[in-house]
Amino acid sequence: MAIQLAFPFALTSCKTEPLNIIFEERTMSFHSLLKTLFLSSAAAVLLAGCGDSAAADAPFPVDLDGVYGYVDQKGEWVIPPRFEAANFFQDDGAAWVRLKGRYGRIDQKGGWALQPTFVHVYPPLAEEGLASAEDDNGKWGYIDARGEWVIPPRFKEAWGFAANGLAKAKDDNGKWGYINTRGEWAIPPEFEEADLFAANGLAIVQDDNGKYGFIDARGEWVIPPRFKEAGWFVANGLASAMDDHDKWGFINTKGKWVIPPKFKEAFSFAANGLASAMDDHGKWGFINARGEWVISPKFKEADSFAANGLASAMDDHDKWGFINARGEWVIPPRFEGAGWFDANGLAKAKDDNGKWGFINIKGEWIIPPKFEWANPFAANGLSAQDDNGKWGYINAKGEWIIPPRFESAYLFAANGLASVQFKRYGSRRQYIDATGRNVVPVAHALPPPASMKVRAVADTRELLNARGDVVLIITRVCGVEVSKNLDGEITWPKKSEAQICEENRTAEH
Repeated sequence: MAIQLAFPFALTSCKTEPLNIIFEERTMSFHSLLKTLFLSSAAAVLLAGCGDSAAADAPFPVDLDGVYGYVDQKGEWVIPPRFEAANFFQDDGAAWVRLKGRYGRIDQKGGWALQPTFVHVYPPLAEEGLASAEDDNGKWGYIDARGEWVIPPRFKEAWGFAANGLAKAKDDNGKWGYINTRGEWAIPPEFEEADLFAANGLAIVQDDNGKYGFIDARGEWVIPPRFKEAGWFVANGLASAMDDHDKWGFINTKGKWVIPPKFKEAFSFAANGLASAMDDHGKWGFINARGEWVISPKFKEADSFAANGLASAMDDHDKWGFINARGEWVIPPRFEGAGWFDANGLAKAKDDNGKWGFINIKGEWIIPPKFEWANPFAANGLSAQDDNGKWGYINAKGEWIIPPRFESAYLFAANGLASVQFKRYGSRRQYIDATGRNVVPVAHALPPPASMKVRAVADTRELLNARGDVVLIITRVCGVEVSKNLDGEITWPKKSEAQICEENRTAEH
């Protein structure tokens, strides 16, 4: 069953906007889901940041089989491919790259403008422009867009700054607190766990006794720690919480029970004012903000309502369908599984053969069931899908926009990045943009220089200069991706197996 959460801190074009994330895990409690989000390596991809403008006439990053170099206006390699990730050059003449798992910046001749000393770099969370980074000693601090330490690395862990100017950080004793943009402890490190500050100015934290409560930006308890679990407040001013008897209810911003804890499980209220909840018999239904059953508990499973007014639910025969706010079946229960309707009007569903595809609000297959698993569509219209063990991204027509070449792939975030894994880099996560380009998550949100662009043509890519002339062609020769000039000559790699292969093939003809 999908659980959709609205996070108030994602950025698009440097402006704060809500970010919806969907979890597909029924057995985890609400707060455990939050902890999973924030304490996993994939969480970094949820953080958005801003950077300088791109240098218009600077060399352009191009990859061959995922190895990046830079090409000039003539289509000539000025910096040969050798990097694992590469960004556009910034207006100071340097670009972020990654080499051998370390992040640094190069000049336009390929020399190091900033030595690759950062083990991890996560993008800024708010407009302070500071990115959290890890040094070789495993300490975290904050750098600016040019890689200079603004807050020296001295924390065991550090996260992005929220809109209130505070970032959660962990000290050497493993305790969490919050620092300001000068690196000073604004709220002393005394919590076992700590989440980011939400739009209402409150943050969920856990005390030494394992209980959760809510603090304000001064570190004062607004709602004392007395819950075994707690979720974020949503638009109606209510948050789900669990009492000492493992029962869920809903509290207001003063910590008072508005809906007494009487449910075995309960999830956040949707925009239509209904929340899914489980009764003592293990059946799911929907309640209103007064805790009254609007849709009686009669489903084996039930998801939250989407913006189109439909929610997926499971009947007693273990079949999934979709109901409206009156509990009526709009799409009869005939699927082996079903998820949330995305903004593009599609919901994932599983057929009797165990394959996933996407349906419309009439229950018709728009993307036939052919995937081993199906992920939701992101705001950019792309969804990560599996194809024979390799992951890529499709559009709402089911067409591959980013071909399946990753070991794993995750949802695109509001900052335009998705977390993926390449086989050659092992378990370490990489970041790609919507074109599939492997980027460094700092100052990555730069528009491609107006002077150059890449155009896909069939199975090749063409690099165009400022006049729109093709100056370089990227194609495959004997299974290896190479670059060719307009005369058809391989310009990179030099005297590679592919070049020898093509020469032999030409000689044979």
